[in-house]
Amino acid sequence: EGVVNIVPIEGGLKINSRKAQGEVERYEFYRSTQSGTLGDKIHTDSINTYEDKELIDGTTYYYTIKACNEAGCDASTQDYYTYNDNNQTDPTQDPNKVCVSNYFKYYGDGKIHDSLKKGDKDAQLYSDGTKHQVKELQEFLEAFGYNVGSSGADGWFGSDTKDALIEFQDANGLDADGIVGSNTREVMNNTNCYDK
Repeated sequence: EGVVNIVPIEGGLKINSRKAQGEVERYEFYRSTQSGTLGDKIHTDSINTYEDKELIDGTTYYYTIKACNEAGCDASTQDYYTYNDNNQTDPTQDPNKVCVSNYFKYYGDGKIHDSLKKGDKDAQLYSDGTKHQVKELQEFLEAFGYNVGSSGADGWFGSDTKDALIEFQDANGLDADGIVGSNTREVMNNTNCYDK
């Protein structure tokens, strides 16, 4: 399951998702004006980005993107944006950063509270009362394009998750030790924009 990114552009909105793992033949873009509904298919393409310019000022749009191949389609999470024709560009958007909203989909408050390292698994109970801190970490890394392994967010902190974490730490000026310590947690929990 991917995450939808929505960025205001001149005359519309740029919609994209992280690239899906595995073979993808096409991406299908859906738009609705109601939360929780798929809406109408507005575009199909081999790339994961679309510029939607047929919008009405003041309307809230909900977007879903499906990654499809001959085996079927997997849908992204749904995200929304209220289009304002008077505010076409977002000055906080930096082309050298990726910003993702709603990247945590498991239980708890969407933050990583515990130190995590290779060998940890989600069968244990963590300090925030959940059993899903490794999945939270893996979903976070996947949302920013890091490969946590062929099993995806499976709740097991193995070699692939450690390698993905080291890449994230290195890209963000952290001690690249493959351990989620206090400094790494602080970066992950306090912002949702990172260097590409």
